[in-house]
Amino acid sequence: MSERNMKIIFMIVYLLALFQIAEAKSIKSKPAMISVVSEASCTQTLSVGANLTNAVSSAANNSIICLNSGKYGSVNFSNIARTGFVTIRSVTGTTAQMSPQIINSDFIRLESMTLQDPLIQNCSTNIQIVNNTWVENTSGISIYDHSFNCGNSDKKILIDGNKFINTRPAWSEGKIGLVGVSGVTIRNNLIQGQSANTGGDGIQSGGSVNNITIGPGNIFRNIRQGPCDSSPGVPHCDSIQIVSDGTNWNIIGNWFDDVEVVLQHHDGATPVKFTHNLVTNAVQFWAYGTQSNNVVIEHNTLYNYGLVFWGVNGSGVTTSTGQSIRSNILIGGSAPNICTGCTASYN
Repeated sequence: MSERNMKIIFMIVYLLALFQIAEAKSIKSKPAMISVVSEASCTQTLSVGANLTNAVSSAANNSIICLNSGKYGSVNFSNIARTGFVTIRSVTGTTAQMSPQIINSDFIRLESMTLQDPLIQNCSTNIQIVNNTWVENTSGISIYDHSFNCGNSDKKILIDGNKFINTRPAWSEGKIGLVGVSGVTIRNNLIQGQSANTGGDGIQSGGSVNNITIGPGNIFRNIRQGPCDSSPGVPHCDSIQIVSDGTNWNIIGNWFDDVEVVLQHHDGATPVKFTHNLVTNAVQFWAYGTQSNNVVIEHNTLYNYGLVFWGVNGSGVTTSTGQSIRSNILIGGSAPNICTGCTASYN
């Protein structure tokens, strides 16, 4: 194929992808999950050595605590029962660095900071992690409610607009770990690359995980298996791996670029909806076994892709039922392997 024709095809794919993602972004978020960059002035400004736990606990609703540049270390926000948000942010850029541990607390927003090894745990609600940068070669973020009897109410946790570049797994193999939690939105983040000799998945779930929205606007990039081959345990390195059982999962309006595996879904029973996503230069895409019964894969664009198994295992045997595979644009790869008896049309 000539270079000119390749450019034309790429432009068509690009325009189609923009349409897919724009359509996904047109879906309105719940009002409680709306996130905007804080532009109000600082309510108070603190420096390294200040008691941030007390400041957050006693701050009035809608307060903004600004932090001067520096390393604040591990900060424990435990058992802080708030009724409205307090925002913690850097005075300038992302120059305040912290390892926040948010445990059984409510209405805390971390914005425009440099983070490492953060934890959200034990039934915390209304936590927002927005527009932050991660220290490379440190852990991503673990959202962990398993064994705390938190129930399936919406915890309203938002991970929005952050840069996870060359981070380590925070839980099991996941740079973003979702464990026994209900009600998390992950959108507009850059999840890219691998930590040296400690690679992992972009997102991995475990336990019972419900009411999860991944997208729109996330970019999963350069999550490859090579660096993981030299990591302890030699994990499979996927963009998203679902190990949990759960309901109401939506993966919508994301870009998977130069990744080993788009989705690894055969370990936990979760009827995922995978819609309006762009996939470019991906090696594999797996959704099979009874765990992926009733998965919906619709309105996606795949360009220059490798192995695709939807409802079919690696031996070519149908193992799933009820999958809906419709209206996908597939360019530059072989026909996907699709389960017999599943709905497949307009692809």
